[in-house]
Amino acid sequence: MPARAVGPGYVRELLGPFAGAQFMVTGGIDAANARAFLDAGAVAVGVGSWLSGAPDVEAAARELVGVAA
Repeated sequence: MPARAVGPGYVRELLGPFAGAQFMVTGGIDAANARAFLDAGAVAVGVGSWLSGAPDVEAAARELVGVAA
């Protein structure tokens, strides 16, 4: 699911008619919005460009884990 295009609210809305579904979102995920997608019902987030483009990948990964925990 392309997160940037739909936002956390879309995940929440999809879980109405698809209550048993599990969604992993990717595309535009970063430390600023990962928690919102998880709180909306996503079971996982995939982070690519934001993490790989970070000046300090290790620090960015720690930040993301802290947000998602």
